[in-house]
Amino acid sequence: MKTLFIITGTTRGLGKSFYNYLNTTDNIILTINRKKTDSDHNIILDLSNLSEENINIFDETLNKYLTLNLKKVVFINNAFSMGEIEHFANLDNNKIKETININLISSMLLLKSFIKSTSNLNIKKQILNISSGAAQRPLDAWSIYCSTKAAIEMLVNNIKLEYPEYECYNIDPGVMNTDMQETIRDFDKGRNHDYFMDLFNKNHLLNTNDVAKKLITEYIK
Repeated sequence: MKTLFIITGTTRGLGKSFYNYLNTTDNIILTINRKKTDSDHNIILDLSNLSEENINIFDETLNKYLTLNLKKVVFINNAFSMGEIEHFANLDNNKIKETININLISSMLLLKSFIKSTSNLNIKKQILNISSGAAQRPLDAWSIYCSTKAAIEMLVNNIKLEYPEYECYNIDPGVMNTDMQETIRDFDKGRNHDYFMDLFNKNHLLNTNDVAKKLITEYIK
């Protein structure tokens, strides 16, 4: 019996580290990305513009895997967009919509489908939402990112309340050495610039491979 993992956003960063760490004979990994990957089981979906047809593709694919002899199914909600790092009134309207679609609406739709497809299964079911400290506090020039991270945390908390048979976790992985950090350091008008530069210069950014191993070991029992 194997564990089925559904992971969004595995082309880089923590998502890629999750995939590499979990890619063993004990697991089946169904990945969701906007483009083709090396994964044997990848669904190509554009989370910035998820259509009903896309949701149907996800449903049909997931249900095929759920017919296998599984001991556990785990949804790791990892894909996100930092969006524009800019003060609120200066943000581009289309960028706002795109970031909300990726970080919130697509996550809601996929999690809804996941629960509908797995609710009758008598196996262990888990949802891991990769969140951020930004979900808990406002950060200068991060208004949309903070807002969407906070909103998806509340959704996961609601799922935990409504469906207690699912183990649900909102996880702050810490500040990691990713492409997002390069983007953050490039924005030198914000109040947080010196803090993130200091983390980088002092080599305090976490390695995504180490974080993936730690989280899987801690939460996937």
